[in-house]
Amino acid sequence: PMFRAGGKDKKVESQLFLRYSCRSKTLFAKTLVQPGVVGLKQADDAWLKFASMRGNVVDGSGSGEQFQWLRPGYDGNDAHVEGWMGSAKVLPGRYRLSAHIRVLDDGASQASVTDRSGNRDGI
Repeated sequence: PMFRAGGKDKKVESQLFLRYSCRSKTLFAKTLVQPGVVGLKQADDAWLKFASMRGNVVDGSGSGEQFQWLRPGYDGNDAHVEGWMGSAKVLPGRYRLSAHIRVLDDGASQASVTDRSGNRDGI
C-alpha cells in the first residue's frame, strides 16, 4: 500500500504493484489510486526509486525504459489519472524502494508514498 505522506498510520491512497522478469532483468511497476481518490498527472511527482541508487529508476520525466499514465482524463479532466506504470532494467539483488504519486484526496493535493519506515529488508 501507499500511504498519505508515506506514513503507515495514515490513509491508504494508492497501491503499488511490482513484477520482475528474470529473463529480461526488467522491473515493472504500476500504481493505482484507491476508489474515491484522484491521481494527478504531475511528472515530477510520479516515481520509483531505490535507496541505494541516485535518482529515480522510473519517473514521469522519462527515467527508466517506459512510463505511461493510466487512463489520463478518465473523468473529463486531462490532469487526472488513475495511476502510472513504468519499467526499467534492474539487475537481480535486494533493493529498498520507494514509490510516489501525487493525488487529490480530501479536497487537497497529497503525496501518496510507500511506507517510509518499512521495507527494510528490500525486495
